Amino acid sequence: MPDGSLTKDTSPASFEEALRGHPDASWGVATNFRRINKRDRVWVYYGRADGDLGVVGLATVREVTEQEDGRTTVLLRWDIERSKHLIVRPFPATEIRRAVWPRAAVGDLTPHARLVARLLRHASLPGIPSAPPSGAHKRSASTITYTPPKSVKAYLRHDAMIHPVRTRLETCGWELVEFRVPPKRVDLAMAKGKQVLLMEFKTITGSTARPVRDAFSQLHEYVWRYRRLHHTDSKRIHMWAIFERQPSDADVAFLEDSSLLVSWPSKPARRLLHSRHTHDRLRALGVVT
Repeated sequence: MPDGSLTKDTSPASFEEALRGHPDASWGVATNFRRINKRDRVWVYYGRADGDLGVVGLATVREVTEQEDGRTTVLLRWDIERSKHLIVRPFPATEIRRAVWPRAAVGDLTPHARLVARLLRHASLPGIPSAPPSGAHKRSASTITYTPPKSVKAYLRHDAMIHPVRTRLETCGWELVEFRVPPKRVDLAMAKGKQVLLMEFKTITGSTARPVRDAFSQLHEYVWRYRRLHHTDSKRIHMWAIFERQPSDADVAFLEDSSLLVSWPSKPARRLLHSRHTHDRLRALGVVT
């Protein structure tokens, strides 16, 4: 983690957060460690259990040290810029599985020279837009992941949505804004240059109708209060509502026609979904591809 502590888990959001810390990281490996050598490239891959993202990071092996307990510690040096590029625009998992089926913590890509060449090209070409997902005229899957918490407590479910969104925005250069609306507090406010994102996250216990109305009214109030507090019209403020599950098509259209971005998680796929209109706006902000 950025403060030098261990990551909370091995989720993509925790990986993104760790990249903002020290460029070196220790990786404990119990199997296949004899396949790892100094100066090897290490590609970070997430499969179906973690949103089926594919390759999201790149590192170089600096040292390999065998421990007395049989484990091996691998010291990695992250390629920060390429990894940040891959986080937003991963190399697809489906393309990896066409060449190799990752089953263990360590796999050898030496026999797959064409795949490695494609990985390097993909990681080295920032600014090349990805093709939009096929058949996604109603909703698009972003590379922001979602891990449903085991607990049913609302505040934990709430945090499970907030954490990966905040982490992705920080990875893309957005900074946290402390903005309160007493007695309430805005769920998440972040800024980058002249762009401001005000976000409201909604857990849902019944119908989505009430949370939709609440998100609409709260976000419009936040924009009004933000402008009064900062006395400025120079910044462009975006409102983003993230729901625990998908609202009706009519509610999504209503919110988007009212200038809101609208997203919701797909629990089976463990990815955050957006309507195509929202996806296009987030893409223009550099948050998704």
